[in-house]
Amino acid sequence: MERLTKANVAEFLASKPYALVLLDADWNKHKELAEQFKLIAETYPGDDFAFGELDVDADPELTKDFEVLNVPAVCYIFMGQKVKTVIGNTQSIKEQTRWFLEDCENGWF
Repeated sequence: MERLTKANVAEFLASKPYALVLLDADWNKHKELAEQFKLIAETYPGDDFAFGELDVDADPELTKDFEVLNVPAVCYIFMGQKVKTVIGNTQSIKEQTRWFLEDCENGWF
């Protein structure tokens, strides 16, 4: 999983057709989402999926580009365009991530 910055985000988004970006902060005590996200990233290696993480406090300007005001959040991206953002608890983000990946594999994007 790649740590995103303003310097590498364009290349990251162009690298694969599908991208998932976890937006979080060090002060967020609920780290189970980050752990689950890393496990999912390991499950979907290859040519189609890119997984990144963004520390919203370390790069607030880039965070504004994702239009996310709360963390944790996951942005789902197809061909460089954000198609969905899920903000909230670990369970809803895990479910939405699974559905997004299945939809991508089925060619629905």
